Amino acid sequence: MSELCADRCPICGGPNDCGVAAGKSECWCANVKISAEALEKVPEEAKGKVCVCRKCGESDGQTILPSNASVRAPEKLR
Repeated sequence: MSELCADRCPICGGPNDCGVAAGKSECWCANVKISAEALEKVPEEAKGKVCVCRKCGESDGQTILPSNASVRAPEKLR
Protein backbone atom coordinates (compact mmCIF):
# COMPACT_ATOMS: atom_id res chain seq x y z
CA MET A 1 0.00 0.00 0.00
CA SER A 2 1.61 3.21 -1.11
CA GLU A 3 -0.88 5.74 0.25
CA LEU A 4 -3.23 5.48 3.21
CA CYS A 5 -6.87 6.30 2.57
CA ALA A 6 -9.00 6.82 5.69
CA ASP A 7 -12.11 5.38 4.03
CA ARG A 8 -10.43 2.25 2.61
CA CYS A 9 -9.50 -1.02 4.29
CA PRO A 10 -5.70 -1.35 4.44
CA ILE A 11 -5.99 -5.10 3.79
CA CYS A 12 -8.33 -5.39 0.79
CA GLY A 13 -8.63 -1.77 -0.38
CA GLY A 14 -12.43 -1.87 -0.20
CA PRO A 15 -14.60 0.62 1.70
CA ASN A 16 -14.17 0.30 5.47
CA ASP A 17 -17.26 2.31 6.53
CA CYS A 18 -15.11 4.26 9.01
CA GLY A 19 -17.24 6.65 11.04
CA VAL A 20 -14.26 8.85 11.92
CA ALA A 21 -13.36 9.24 8.23
CA ALA A 22 -17.00 10.19 7.60
CA GLY A 23 -16.81 12.95 10.22
CA LYS A 24 -18.50 11.09 13.08
CA SER A 25 -17.05 10.90 16.57
CA GLU A 26 -16.74 7.11 16.55
CA CYS A 27 -16.28 4.23 14.11
CA TRP A 28 -18.17 0.94 13.98
CA CYS A 29 -14.97 -0.84 15.03
CA ALA A 30 -14.63 1.12 18.29
CA ASN A 31 -17.06 -1.17 20.11
CA VAL A 32 -16.02 -4.55 18.73
CA LYS A 33 -13.08 -6.86 19.18
CA ILE A 34 -11.22 -7.74 15.99
CA SER A 35 -8.99 -10.79 16.30
CA ALA A 36 -5.23 -10.54 16.53
CA GLU A 37 -4.99 -12.73 13.42
CA ALA A 38 -6.95 -10.19 11.38
CA LEU A 39 -4.98 -7.25 12.78
CA GLU A 40 -1.68 -8.94 11.88
CA LYS A 41 -2.66 -8.60 8.20
CA VAL A 42 -2.73 -4.79 8.46
CA PRO A 43 0.41 -3.23 6.93
CA GLU A 44 2.68 -1.66 9.55
CA GLU A 45 2.24 1.88 8.18
CA ALA A 46 -1.56 1.60 8.55
CA LYS A 47 -1.72 0.19 12.10
CA GLY A 48 -3.63 2.52 14.42
CA LYS A 49 -4.37 4.89 11.55
CA VAL A 50 -6.86 3.19 9.21
CA CYS A 51 -9.80 0.90 10.00
CA VAL A 52 -10.24 -2.52 8.45
CA CYS A 53 -13.56 -3.40 6.84
CA ARG A 54 -15.97 -5.83 8.49
CA LYS A 55 -15.17 -8.56 5.96
CA CYS A 56 -11.43 -8.44 6.65
CA GLY A 57 -12.09 -8.10 10.37
CA GLU A 58 -13.88 -11.43 10.17
CA SER A 59 -11.49 -12.99 7.64
CA ASP A 60 -10.07 -15.48 10.13
CA GLY A 61 -13.47 -17.18 10.25
CA GLN A 62 -14.52 -15.64 13.53
CA THR A 63 -17.42 -13.25 13.88
CA ILE A 64 -16.60 -9.79 15.19
CA LEU A 65 -17.81 -9.63 18.78
CA PRO A 66 -18.78 -6.67 20.98
CA SER A 67 -15.85 -5.49 23.05
CA ASN A 68 -15.89 -4.59 26.72
CA ALA A 69 -12.59 -2.79 26.31
CA SER A 70 -12.30 0.84 25.38
CA VAL A 71 -10.82 1.13 21.90
CA ARG A 72 -9.43 4.38 20.57
CA ALA A 73 -10.64 5.31 17.11
CA PRO A 74 -7.88 5.89 14.56
CA GLU A 75 -6.58 9.39 14.13
CA LYS A 76 -7.69 11.22 11.03
CA LEU A 77 -5.19 11.25 8.20
CA ARG A 78 -3.79 14.62 7.38
